Amino acid sequence: MSFEVGDAAELGRPDGDFELVVLSNMIPFFDELARVVVPGGTLVLSFSKGAETPIYVAPDVLQRELGSRGFAEFAKFSALPATALRAKRG
Repeated sequence: MSFEVGDAAELGRPDGDFELVVLSNMIPFFDELARVVVPGGTLVLSFSKGAETPIYVAPDVLQRELGSRGFAEFAKFSALPATALRAKRG
């Protein structure tokens, strides 16, 4: 197991290289996320101040965009004011 920090727009890793990707207060580059998460892998996106986070994407937008790229099994979480969404790649 390892932890890496990278540019979310272009991770420079092979396709399907990660079982888990976590983004916190970041722009979700949907195509890149779909490319690097292995089928069956998990993606977690969190926003520390919920809708007040400077970089925020609403859960319905996340689900729509990720769903169109093969993600499913969505779960929403919150610990106010923070919000998060978990998705599994099919």
